Amino acid sequence: MPYDVKLSTDGRTYWHFHDWSIKNYPQFWEELWNFYGVISSKPYTQPSRKKGDRIIDVEWFPGAELNYAENILRYRDDGVALICVDEDGNEENVTFAQMFEEVKLYAAAFKRSAFRRGDRVACYMSNRREAIYAMLAAASIGAMFGGPLPFTGKAVAAIMDIMKPKFLISIDRFQFNKDEIDILERLPEIANEQDCIEKLLLGRILGRGRAADGSVPDLVFEQFHSIILSSLTSHQAPQVYQGPRSLSRTLLPLLRDFGLHCNLDRNSVTLAMQPVGWNLWNLYVGNLMLGSSLLLYDGLPCFLSKTAFWDIMDRYKVTFTLHSH
Repeated sequence: MPYDVKLSTDGRTYWHFHDWSIKNYPQFWEELWNFYGVISSKPYTQPSRKKGDRIIDVEWFPGAELNYAENILRYRDDGVALICVDEDGNEENVTFAQMFEEVKLYAAAFKRSAFRRGDRVACYMSNRREAIYAMLAAASIGAMFGGPLPFTGKAVAAIMDIMKPKFLISIDRFQFNKDEIDILERLPEIANEQDCIEKLLLGRILGRGRAADGSVPDLVFEQFHSIILSSLTSHQAPQVYQGPRSLSRTLLPLLRDFGLHCNLDRNSVTLAMQPVGWNLWNLYVGNLMLGSSLLLYDGLPCFLSKTAFWDIMDRYKVTFTLHSH
């Protein structure tokens, strides 16, 4: 019997549920999988399998095959997925349907450029929608994705040495805390120092995904996913998660934390200010799986004026945000 049924009949508290989830963790994670309807091409044989005596010696959902991007892109309707705002004063909404079409276009462009499963793409840009499109497109192919913060200078080379990307996707410039950041002037040095980089792509030129007749190939989700999820805010080596293990480290914990704990749903708006290279960026993107809206703020609203941050919270009816320093 699912625990939520017992909870509604015997009046137990949250802490009873918490205790049950610890003592019955295979059932808990299976309930979570079923409650949120995780999309997979092959079912699991059991929720977990012990492989040793240590607490970490667990194989989660053996037999299951799925794609992270397919689960993020489960909503394809006219609900607002992304609210894109920047310090320059630009503002644009992107629906879930539009986001899916953009990811499809990016994936087609990657494939036409000989980008394949297992390849790596580095993202070097500010907090823009193009980064989300590129990540989901790479994930749909079964490729790896990551990148340095757009503010870092000398640390970029060290991060690229670790990633060894085949593609580098970037933009020309952005404004941060009223300062003009010129990324374009940094790109030649970055590309020339890395022999592994075969193509440098600017976010706005990915129209190359279209065929001669203007059509875009269907988006096919590879049933294996590798992704670099790292906090590149320091000079330390990033953590690299790849393959089936990323399931238990990313997908289900996101549903637990933001779905169960934070109650995010299709009426929620999350303020996201951190770009690729910050762990919070990965967490925010996962909220799209719940159908909630993501307010991408490209810049730093905290010091534009005494009330800028709270003005944004009020104007866009933000219901949730995280902050780190």
